[in-house]
Amino acid sequence: MKKIVFAALVMASPFVAAKDYGAAGCGLGSMLFNGQTGLGPHIFAATTNNFYGTQTFAMSSGTLGCDVSGDIQSHTALFVDQNMESIASNMVQGEGEALMALAEVMAIDSADRETFAKVLKDNFHLIYANDSVTSEDVVNALVIVMKSDKVLAKYVS
Repeated sequence: MKKIVFAALVMASPFVAAKDYGAAGCGLGSMLFNGQTGLGPHIFAATTNNFYGTQTFAMSSGTLGCDVSGDIQSHTALFVDQNMESIASNMVQGEGEALMALAEVMAIDSADRETFAKVLKDNFHLIYANDSVTSEDVVNALVIVMKSDKVLAKYVS
């Protein structure tokens, strides 16, 4: 019975739009624990999202409860919030899955992704300005850095 419920949730998820993502964000875990309150369900939802790696796919495809109809900054903020450390690690290197997933969420054309990675690497010190930087700070700094680049400005104007 649990397998049937699980399969139904997965199959129905592309048709569900959930703007109130909650503490765990959108993704498979959030769909499985939807409507439940308390620390436990939030932890299980976030862990499921992270373990199965569905959140990035869901955010870029608009499935599993992720709404892609809003502006790019709100999706970027959600993605950055859920992936702060891996984005920072990739940004320092100028490459990596989290950085390319960020490019996907921000709808950066494949032709501009090399520039995106280089500009972010070169400006890491501005984007992650200190140890206590928040995801909101990171997104705001991303916008500023990208606006100052002639290739990337079109994605944040």
